[in-house]
Amino acid sequence: SKVASELYQSCIERVKEAKDEEINLNAKRIIEAHCLAGLSRLSLSGFEEKKKKNDDDDDDENNSLLVSSSSAERFARMSLAKAEEIVVVTDDNSILMYTRTSNFFETAKAFHKSLASQLVADTLVRGGRPKDAEAFLESAVEETPKDFEAVFALAVFRLRSLQSNSAGNWKSAQKQLLKAAKLNPTKASPFALLGYWYECKKDTTRAVGCYKKA
Repeated sequence: SKVASELYQSCIERVKEAKDEEINLNAKRIIEAHCLAGLSRLSLSGFEEKKKKNDDDDDDENNSLLVSSSSAERFARMSLAKAEEIVVVTDDNSILMYTRTSNFFETAKAFHKSLASQLVADTLVRGGRPKDAEAFLESAVEETPKDFEAVFALAVFRLRSLQSNSAGNWKSAQKQLLKAAKLNPTKASPFALLGYWYECKKDTTRAVGCYKKA
């Protein structure tokens, strides 16, 4: 992971040093968002490894865990901020044809926003702050209620929460999954997870129907 971390850091530095005529500004933002998300995942991986080896009486190890969790959250939030900077509408001097570039940047922005948001939530949960994680994802939905990626991220979080707390709010998870499916019926993921939801509730007929749609 050390080598991967160094590669991500090196890539970010090279992109920052690149001149505007050498690389499109939006492309820079996409690369930075991707690398920062990678650094967040590596920090999360390090957090899990340290957690397995951790002795509750070892203050140094506990402090190391806090640093890993904090770094993962910081990189995830930086990735999200960089993804937010991606401009969907481009000018005619873009490196690609206008229509293709616009569509590409729109897709890239949605993907990296969703990825970074879920990483922020993961870091908060693993840092012992599940309520903050849910509040973070809820605020994203409140800001953009018709944003499929934001709604789906919250749906995934609530469904995953049920795996560790089966007495949780199953209806809430279903509601978000249904909302995500309605926002973008061409996406398979919401229907697949709805199938899983119905399967857990022993509703085989609806589960099979959702799996088929997926």
